[in-house]
Amino acid sequence: MTKINTIKVGIIGGGFGYYGHYKAFQEIDSCKVIAIATRKKISISKNVKIYSDPKKLITSENLDIISVATIPKNQQNLLLKLIKSSSKLFLEKPLGINYLVCKNRLSKIKDSKIAINFTFPEIDEFKYFKNKFVKKKDKNISINWVFDNSANKLNTWKNDKKMGGGIIFNYFSHSLYYIEFLFGQIIKINNIKKSKTIFNCEIFTKNEKKIIFRLNCNSKIKKRHEIIINKKNPIKLFSNDPLRFNKFKIYIKNKIVPIRDYKKIHDSDSRYFYVAKLLKRYIKAINTNTSFKPDHLDGLKNLMWLNKIEKI
Repeated sequence: MTKINTIKVGIIGGGFGYYGHYKAFQEIDSCKVIAIATRKKISISKNVKIYSDPKKLITSENLDIISVATIPKNQQNLLLKLIKSSSKLFLEKPLGINYLVCKNRLSKIKDSKIAINFTFPEIDEFKYFKNKFVKKKDKNISINWVFDNSANKLNTWKNDKKMGGGIIFNYFSHSLYYIEFLFGQIIKINNIKKSKTIFNCEIFTKNEKKIIFRLNCNSKIKKRHEIIINKKNPIKLFSNDPLRFNKFKIYIKNKIVPIRDYKKIHDSDSRYFYVAKLLKRYIKAINTNTSFKPDHLDGLKNLMWLNKIEKI
C-alpha cells in the first residue's frame, strides 16, 4: 500500500472491534472506517456498511487495512482469506488457537503485512519503567495480576478454551509480550500451576532474569496489576484497576514517581487510546515502507508459548 490521503478501513468484530478498534481509528485523521462486520447492535455512522458475515466484508470491499478483533478460533479460520486480500492486517492476540496451523497459514507473509495488537508497551509508564529502572543487574522480578472475572458468564467464549478463551489464552497472552518488552527474550517457563482461575509460573529470560508470575482472575482480595523489581527496596509499576490501561503508576519505596499529570483520563475505558498509538506507528511504517514490530512473528511466538502451557 502506497501513501494515500485517506486510508480505508474495515473492522471485523462488534465487541472490542467496536469499542477498541473503531474508537482507535477515530483518533487517526487519515483513516476512515467504511465497513464493519458484526451481528451486535452498535451505534455507528450511517456511512459505515454493516456486514453480518466477515468473509463478505473481506471479499466485497476494497480496503487498505482490515482490523480484526474476534474470537481467536474465528480469527484463525479467517486467516487464509485475510492473507489473500490485498489489505494490510491489524490482528488481535492470540492469533488463533493452534500454533502450527497459524504458522503454516502465515508462512508466506511479507514484512509489514501484519501488525499485532500488543498495547501494554504503548503505555507511557511501561516505557519509562523500562528505560529508567530495568537494569542488567536486576535478576529477580515478580508480577502479580489479581482481579475478579465473575462478570464473564460461563457460557461465553472467554471461558471456553476450545474457542481461545480461558485464563491462559484470554489473559496470559497479554503479559507474554510485555514481559519480553521489559525483561528480554523468554527461553523457559517452569513450575506451571494452573486451574480455571489461577495461573502461576516461573519465567526465565535470555539475559538471566527470573520472573515469578502469578495470575488470579477469581479473587476477592485486593485487586492489582503490579510488576516489582527488588523486594527489599521495591520499584513498582502498579495499577489498582487491573483491567484498564490508564491507571498505571510507578512507585519507589511506595512513593510515586511523577512522570505526567495523572488527572488526565481519556475515558473510563481508555484501551482504545493505546490501540490508536500502536496503529499510528503501524500506518507510519506502511507509508515509509519500513519494518514494524510487533508483527506476525511476535504473534506466533506468543501463540507457541500459550499452546505449550495449555498442554501441561
